[in-house]
Amino acid sequence: MPTFDLSSEFSAVIIAAGLLFGLVGYLVTNVAPAGLMVPGCLVLTALEDVRSLAPVAAVTVVTVGIMKLLQRMTILYGKRLFAVAVLVSSFISVGAFMGLHVRFPYLFGGDTLSFIIPGLMTYQLVRPRALQTLAATGVVSAGTAGAALLMISI
Repeated sequence: MPTFDLSSEFSAVIIAAGLLFGLVGYLVTNVAPAGLMVPGCLVLTALEDVRSLAPVAAVTVVTVGIMKLLQRMTILYGKRLFAVAVLVSSFISVGAFMGLHVRFPYLFGGDTLSFIIPGLMTYQLVRPRALQTLAATGVVSAGTAGAALLMISI
């Protein structure tokens, strides 16, 4: 997939398209994507460089594992679950960035959101219906990517 240098205005439109598709998908299926902002941000990350999705996915998987362990040891739900998921994923993302950026600079996109997205995804994935959430995220992200590529071609 080619990389695109996107303006901040166009990036905002892509995130808005992801929000719109996510909201419509949620209203139709009652299954939310892994955070309403996530599909647009995943598409932005993929458009900048598709290899940047690897650390986002890896940090999400590690964070989900850590959160499952933490949920066995302490009571985490609601706002506490959200805050801890975002904090843990942010620490892991920053640690991975600091450790790997010099060797593998192409793995990390230029946007700050790719450090937050794994936490938003984790918050939804440690709750019931994780597979449905992943499927909804994939479908909404694909629709957002299609809309973004259509807008780019115009």
